[in-house]
Amino acid sequence: DRYYVLIDPLDALGAGKVYHIQITFSKDGCESQIWNVYLHIYPKLEYEIIIVVDGDVRELEEIQFTVTMQNLTTELIASMSGEGKFIPEPSEGEMIVFVIFYNGDELIWEGNQTMTFTGSGGTLVWQSADFLIDKGVSRIEYYVEFQPDNPDITSTTATSAESSLTSSPAFGKLIKWLFTEFTPYMIAGLALIAIIFVSFTVYLAIIRPKRQKEHSKKKQYLDKVSKTISSVISMRKLIVVYSEAGVPVFEYDITGESTVDSSLVTGLLQAVSGMGIEISGGTAKGVRKLDYGDFVVSCAASEHYATYLFTTGEISKDIMQGLAIFIEWFEKRFKHLTDIWDGNLDEINAKKGQIDDKIAEDLFIWTLHPLSLNPMKTEKDFTKLGQYSQNIINFVKTTKGVTIGLILEYFAKYPKEETVMLIFALVEDMYLLRKRFR
Repeated sequence: DRYYVLIDPLDALGAGKVYHIQITFSKDGCESQIWNVYLHIYPKLEYEIIIVVDGDVRELEEIQFTVTMQNLTTELIASMSGEGKFIPEPSEGEMIVFVIFYNGDELIWEGNQTMTFTGSGGTLVWQSADFLIDKGVSRIEYYVEFQPDNPDITSTTATSAESSLTSSPAFGKLIKWLFTEFTPYMIAGLALIAIIFVSFTVYLAIIRPKRQKEHSKKKQYLDKVSKTISSVISMRKLIVVYSEAGVPVFEYDITGESTVDSSLVTGLLQAVSGMGIEISGGTAKGVRKLDYGDFVVSCAASEHYATYLFTTGEISKDIMQGLAIFIEWFEKRFKHLTDIWDGNLDEINAKKGQIDDKIAEDLFIWTLHPLSLNPMKTEKDFTKLGQYSQNIINFVKTTKGVTIGLILEYFAKYPKEETVMLIFALVEDMYLLRKRFR
């Protein structure tokens, strides 16, 4: 037979008490068996599930979840155990973590995972495997649910928790993700970056220095042209002197308005030159520069002749070199006259046109005179020039007596330095011809 003892716990049972129930079995008035039942009433054990996120909560990072049963340890359970006592083991069951990924309010992914019991040292702990936070996730929600195998243990669910992602993914992880998700595009992107990098390197190593060199060269050329033009404008007169006799053999009035008396200044200049020779020990061929009244006198000398250029200001290096080139040419051309000097200047005067032309070329005096087109150049040759150069060519073609000054006036909207530089280049390349005096 079976016997049931029913007790109303609200009225009879109390935590921390021990109840004794004695049951006597009799048959035919005779006692045959006695049962003694002791009920130990323990207080209700309450536990709390604590869930913690392990890892960096950001895109493309892996995180884990750790769950701990708060206020409940294996030592506490053991202390309640004993003979005749049954205490259910809470680790015998499933701890399940539920995870949801959001982008704003949009659900991206949700899933769950059974956690592994890793309790040690008396602590009841569960650990999840890794969860990868996808790209584009801005918020995650998670909670755990405990489902015990023993029905005597109450199942429970932790309150839902939430974490917002506040930082961008790590650069290395982002690159790895991009290569995984967009391999063809990343390869193309890297190729483009490589091309840009190589191009930039080539620009820094080759093109930029070349451009800087070209810019520096252009700047130097502009400076040369500017100083040359300024020197030409300041020129007034040029005198060639036979050094031994101290007499002028040729003179050239550049402006036609010179007030310099060749005969008067020649003696003075020769005297100063002689003084320079004595002071320098006989090595000086002439005075390079000398202030004479309102003029600056620049001198270049050869073996038998010296030339003096009168200007209202300092002359450029190129004009000084031209002066030296001219007197060397004059020396070679008329040296034979110095073998037996008789003061006859007929041969020099007969070659005046040739001398004038040489002066115009070496001292850039051609810049004061009209320019003309080279008849040997064709229209096809002109089309190879830049547009501004072609405009200058067309202006010279359609206008008579065009000088540099007239070109500058006509193309006044352009920088004067650029215009003069182009004119010099056109003359040097023989597109434009200077005036000849022969």
